[in-house]
Amino acid sequence: MLPELKDKFEEIGKTVKALRDEHAEAIKKFESDIEAKFDASTKEKFEKLNNHIDKLEKQADKLETAMKRTPMSEGEKSEVLVAESKAYWNALANFAMTKDSSAVRKFLAEKKELVVDTDSQGGFLVEADRSGRVVQQIFETSPLRQVCEVVTLTKGDAMEGSYDDDEAAGAWAGERTARAETDTADLGMYRNVAHELYAMPKLSQKIIEDSGIDIGAWHEKKVADIFRRKENLAFVSGTGVNQPRGFLTYEASSDADVYTRGKIGQVETGTASVIGFDDLIKLQTSLKDGYNGSFAMDRTTVRAIRLLKDTTNQYLWQPSLQAGQPATLLGDPLLQFNDMPAIADGALPVAYADWKMAYQIVDRLGISVLQDPFTTRPFVMFYTRKRVGGQVVGFDAIKLLKIKAA
Repeated sequence: MLPELKDKFEEIGKTVKALRDEHAEAIKKFESDIEAKFDASTKEKFEKLNNHIDKLEKQADKLETAMKRTPMSEGEKSEVLVAESKAYWNALANFAMTKDSSAVRKFLAEKKELVVDTDSQGGFLVEADRSGRVVQQIFETSPLRQVCEVVTLTKGDAMEGSYDDDEAAGAWAGERTARAETDTADLGMYRNVAHELYAMPKLSQKIIEDSGIDIGAWHEKKVADIFRRKENLAFVSGTGVNQPRGFLTYEASSDADVYTRGKIGQVETGTASVIGFDDLIKLQTSLKDGYNGSFAMDRTTVRAIRLLKDTTNQYLWQPSLQAGQPATLLGDPLLQFNDMPAIADGALPVAYADWKMAYQIVDRLGISVLQDPFTTRPFVMFYTRKRVGGQVVGFDAIKLLKIKAA
């Protein structure tokens, strides 16, 4: 039983005893001074009240015993009992002074019932069934792992590879024409580093042991979900400093149709603040033949695109008729990357890319969990880690649509 509840009950007991003594003394005074003024029925009522006082004390003892074995919210039960005790004694005092017993009868009638919504009348004995499911909120993210190149590092902290983005020189020559030296193609190198993502929540040992659900497994699932969303956000807009670099953060090339290593071609819309049919065609045709392009944008941009119509008043967006296949836009798949920005002046809300060729994700270590029950007793630290990297490796395989500023 909580110490504060015990103190409340002791206080109630003292109050009941003092009031009972005071009441007994008042009875003696009434009997000796104005006994003739009280008829037999009035004395009988006082006898009933004295008997009810005994019952009330016994009821309080039973409630105290029940509360010792029944979970109760802090302070609530004792406050209810104090309030009810005051109500009873106020009704009793009013009867002694006015001989009006209606308030006492009402109080006694209410105490005859056992109801759920009043703790002192048995309500605290009814507990809720806590086996219901945990209702979780859905958080939007971007499914880049489903469409991009994903490689696993077996050693080291980075994936290194070469850029073969130059071409050799060649020339026509006649049978007797002298041959001059031709240019040799250059190779470049890229380095995709696996960065560290971590979480270190703290849970008490008691809540792990006594919770109605497997709180440890629940929290590990929550951490895995935030890891997934954080890495997807970084693949789109990460800075590249201690995290993957997002494809939206690279410098724009001077000409969307001309390849420049380290820069991404951007196509600007013809009108500020909106995307038109012509803009999508320009973006689509800025990618060279040979790439398998797909559109990517967030949910609000998908909505705007779905409302676009062609010159024959037909919607450009076409639903997929095959299970498991994405919808198409201008004949190409339309992917929903909800970490991309919405349509706004100067924003980059639409990407068109051959994602396997354009973006590379590297994994060095999957999610690992180390439980530490020693450092911060009586709490358990769930130290969770993941090492992952990502960056654009095929700069010629991705194009971005930029909204013209007003």
